[in-house]
Amino acid sequence: MPKYKAVYKDNLGEMPMIVDNDYELLTFTLAGLQFQGKEFSDMVLINRAHCLPEQIKRFTFIETPIYHGINPTQHTLCDCVFEVFIPQTLIELPSMKSTNVKLKLEYALGKPRPKPAISIEYERIKLSIMLDGKEIDAVADGVDTAFELLSSKIADKYKFKNCYGCMYSDYSPYGNGSFGAMQCFVKQKKAYLNIKTKNDYFDNLTTDFEIVQEIYKCRKYKIRTKGVGYRG
Repeated sequence: MPKYKAVYKDNLGEMPMIVDNDYELLTFTLAGLQFQGKEFSDMVLINRAHCLPEQIKRFTFIETPIYHGINPTQHTLCDCVFEVFIPQTLIELPSMKSTNVKLKLEYALGKPRPKPAISIEYERIKLSIMLDGKEIDAVADGVDTAFELLSSKIADKYKFKNCYGCMYSDYSPYGNGSFGAMQCFVKQKKAYLNIKTKNDYFDNLTTDFEIVQEIYKCRKYKIRTKGVGYRG
């Protein structure tokens, strides 16, 4: 299981932490409290009912509805910033040489909006890497758009060797979360490579796909070419 060095920041200061990633759930511990979620915008305090008020008073939460499970709502962390350092691989063109880089993910979550709203003021993601002694970055409201912008800045020389940069991955036309919601169509390669429109997607693909994180990679990775699939 990958472990990433990270920093949690809020208006009271910052705390170093380690993020465990099993490629389905993210888990970390802050001030002796364990948090878990599928993406950084839905990190929930585990065993919240057994925590003392003084243990959780420094953290800000937003109560949001959920549509499965026993509880109708959950309390997720917000009004904070996560800085996470993630090992990634770039493919250098045209040599196809692999280059290891450290991807810095800065995930900023705003304060809860006044009730009855059930949203936060903003969600902002910054991705950055160091190449040839220079920082290259991209800022967006989702990891998908941030990766798109960052990839475009290095496209002449490098490709990401991860699920985002893979020939067989895409996002659902129905929409997606801000992190970890890619669909892997490696089991439907032929059908997927013929997809050009939303209607093609609905008419030709089945539900035989895996949900993967953008930062994951497997041995079936293939460099993505422009114009492939629903996302192009």
